[in-house]
Amino acid sequence: MKLSIVVKLSINDDEKARKALKTANSLSGAESVSFVGPDRDQIVVTGDGIDPVELTRLLRKRVGYAELLSVGPAEAKKEESKPTVQSDPYQSEYHSYATIMETFLEEFRHLRIHLQEIKSATDNFDDKKVIGTGGFGKVYEGELLHPGRSLVAFKRLDRRFGQGNPEFWKEIMMLSRYSHENLISLLGFCDEDGEKILIYEHASNGSLDRHLGSTTFTWIQRLKICLDAARGLCYLHDDKGTQQRVLHRDIKSSNILLDEYWNAKVSDMGLSKIGPANQQHATLFTNVVGTLGYLDPLYMELGILTKESDVYSFGVVLFEVLCGRLCFETRKVGFMSLVRTWRQKYKQEKLDEIIFQALVDEIDPRCLKVYSDIAFQCLQKNREGRPTMSLVVEKLETALEFQKIYEEIKHSLE
Repeated sequence: MKLSIVVKLSINDDEKARKALKTANSLSGAESVSFVGPDRDQIVVTGDGIDPVELTRLLRKRVGYAELLSVGPAEAKKEESKPTVQSDPYQSEYHSYATIMETFLEEFRHLRIHLQEIKSATDNFDDKKVIGTGGFGKVYEGELLHPGRSLVAFKRLDRRFGQGNPEFWKEIMMLSRYSHENLISLLGFCDEDGEKILIYEHASNGSLDRHLGSTTFTWIQRLKICLDAARGLCYLHDDKGTQQRVLHRDIKSSNILLDEYWNAKVSDMGLSKIGPANQQHATLFTNVVGTLGYLDPLYMELGILTKESDVYSFGVVLFEVLCGRLCFETRKVGFMSLVRTWRQKYKQEKLDEIIFQALVDEIDPRCLKVYSDIAFQCLQKNREGRPTMSLVVEKLETALEFQKIYEEIKHSLE
């Protein structure tokens, strides 16, 4: 069977690109080899009898980094006359790193913000301006005069936290091309003097994880936030007619930001992947990234990523919101996930033992039933048993309506 194999590479010079092309072309059965992707950082090898794992291993050995993204049947093509042999057989397939970056930077030139402006806004990255820290590095707040005076957030890359250039450019690409009211807005970026900084709209109420245990954070507020976040993720999973969908890969409560009106925004797209949307359960073979406690167990064990992996993570967030706490505990003996306990309590019909006590008297029973049912469904071990994000949105809308009716009746009786 003829396969089309896509492998992600990390290529930053001409020599590595040539090595990758030469390695792929040398494989028995390889019929065509080409670079694709917005940064031309993915190599597509089409042919018969090619072992995807062996191909990835060989590319990793030759260029240092290779990640198998997808394997699928190659589309049938009409026979074409073979092109004349060029003096350099790799020239037609190869795009230099410098040319790629030049094109990329030109496309996003309108988003560039000078480093000096950022230093002025953050008092030269004063720790007093720090409002958070994540896998990318520290996040600062400050006023930016670009184009008008506004309070924004600056995320400054610190490679010691585990991320780097690929996540920086990925975030720019994703947030500039995918826009939705429930996705955080990218306002600009800086790539000067070795600094890599992303500039976002300011979410003045911080991240969802900071409010989970708040006794003033009402159930109806929590529902609305969950619904907002679900709509944002649903937008990413929807192919929008492009035959592609975005897989976030790091859904968690700390990546759901809240603006001044408590509207939720899904953030941190640096680890996201673009996958095919023309199959019900399209899969990507990829290295496992994300956050312990939220990771889809099948993705963690097998390295196979699907949109249902995001759905699982979102189910964990739904239980966090209901239980008023993070999904894990850090003890002397190590990390302990609470997800298994939450699933057991649901199956035993003992949700009252895990619901955040400040919420017990607030929640409408019908609302709780719809909410807990869809949250539990998200956590199914079998991917086919998990709902789509569009269904999650639908169920959360129903839960919210039940809660509103309950509160209206309750207030009328007081």
